[in-house]
Amino acid sequence: MDKEGPPERDSPKVVQLHSEATQEKEARQNSLGSQARMLMEWGEYEEALELLKEQEEICRELEIHESLQECLGRQAEIIEASGDLNGALVLLKEQGLICGLFAAKESLERCLGKQAAILKQLDDLKKALKVLREQERICREIDHKDDLQKCLAAQAVILRRKGRTQRAMELLEEQEKICREMDLRVDLQQCLAEQALIHKALKAPERAMALLTEQEALCREEGLQDSLQECLRRQALILKAQGDLDSALVRFEEEERICRTLERHVDLAVNLSNQSHVLSNHLHKPAEALPLIEEAVELAAGHGYTKLMERLSALRDTIRAALVGRSSP
Repeated sequence: MDKEGPPERDSPKVVQLHSEATQEKEARQNSLGSQARMLMEWGEYEEALELLKEQEEICRELEIHESLQECLGRQAEIIEASGDLNGALVLLKEQGLICGLFAAKESLERCLGKQAAILKQLDDLKKALKVLREQERICREIDHKDDLQKCLAAQAVILRRKGRTQRAMELLEEQEKICREMDLRVDLQQCLAEQALIHKALKAPERAMALLTEQEALCREEGLQDSLQECLRRQALILKAQGDLDSALVRFEEEERICRTLERHVDLAVNLSNQSHVLSNHLHKPAEALPLIEEAVELAAGHGYTKLMERLSALRDTIRAALVGRSSP
C-alpha cells in the first residue's frame, strides 16, 4: 500500500493548521498586551517591558499594525520613565509612522503630543513646536477638544520661553475658552497661571493677580495642593513688589504649611528665604528672619542643592551681620 506524501502547502489541512497557529499567536499577543498593561499599573515595569517585546515580535510577524503601534507606545512610556529619553523618542517616532500609514489619527495626535513633551525635555524647542503644530492640526480635524487644549497649552509654554508672548497669550485664551466650555477645571487653573506669568512679565501685576486669585479658588475647590502652593508663592511675590508686605507674608506662611505637608524641600527652602528677606530687609526684623534662613540653608545643603545653598548662605550672613550691628554699642 502506497504511503501518503506530505500535504500540499495550499491544501485545506495546511491552510487550517496555519490559520489555527495564526489565531493562537493573535490571542497570545492580545494576552501579552493586557498583562503588560496590568503590570505597568502595578509599577512592575521591567516585567511589563519583557512582555511588550514579545508582543512586538508577534505583531511584526503577523503585521498587526494597531497592536504594534500601541505596544511601541507603551514601551516608550516605560523607557522614558527610566530616563532614556532618546530611546523613547525612537519608539514614538516609529509609532507615529505606523499611525500615519494606517490613518490612525487619534493615536497619531496623542503620539505626537508625547514626542513633543520629550523634545521639550531635551530642550529641542524648535522641533517640539513643529510637532505640536501638527498635533494641533489633527486635533482640529478630528474635533478632539480636550487634547487640543493641552496642545495649545504646551505650545504657549514654549512660545513664552522664546519671548513670543502675544502668540502665547492667543493660544492660552483659546485654551481657556475650551476649558470653560468643557468644565476642565484642573487644566483651567494651570491655564490661568500661565496667563498670569505673561501679564506679570508685561508689567501688568493687577491683571496677573486677578488671574491668580481665580486660580487659587479653583485649586481650593479641587484640592490641588501642589498648584495652590505655587499660586500662593506667585501672589506673595507680586504683593511684595507692590509693598503690601503683610498680605505677602500671609500667603508665604500658608505656602510654607503646604510645602511641609507635601515635603517639597526645595520649595520650602525658597519659601523660608522669601519670608526671611521680607522680615529682615523690609520689616527690619532680623531676629525673626534668622531661624527661617538658617533652616532654609540646612534644607538646601541636606538635599544636595549646592548653588541654592550658596545663595541662601549669603542672605543668612547678611541677616547675621544686621543682628550684630544692632547689638553693638
